[in-house]
Amino acid sequence: MRASHFITLGLFALIGGCSHLQGGGERADAMTWTLHATREEGVKLAYGQPNSDNVVVMMACQPRSQNVRLSAPAPAGAPPQVTLVSRGERQLLSGQLGPAGGAGGQLVEVAVPTNSKPLQGFASGGELSLVMGETSTKVNADRRARAAVSTFFATCKAAA
Repeated sequence: MRASHFITLGLFALIGGCSHLQGGGERADAMTWTLHATREEGVKLAYGQPNSDNVVVMMACQPRSQNVRLSAPAPAGAPPQVTLVSRGERQLLSGQLGPAGGAGGQLVEVAVPTNSKPLQGFASGGELSLVMGETSTKVNADRRARAAVSTFFATCKAAA
């Protein structure tokens, strides 16, 4: 795993949070999904608190890659595993642990194919939970964030 992935998570949290509130009207403390794309790093979809470094999960992919890198803060002592749950489908994924950056702690990063049943459920229905150790976290996409989720997966899966 490259350290740049973990650094990117922190930077994206700041960029995504700032860009999300440009339209105004959102509560600053509400968690939501935001989308960001760069030519060098591909597309990123993050769930967190706008205008903060409080990111619960980030997904990243290169266009047409058919694979997603998922990063999330890991609970203390948890193994480097994430279970994705969506619409009755569960998938246990093993990955790697790395430093979380400025706030301390650690991140788990896993590779997930875009045809993963839980990711397909998230892309089509907006429902997703992450289970790490004893902790389960819902990161559902509300109606307003569903466009960002759809764009992310369309970009990751686009035909070459």
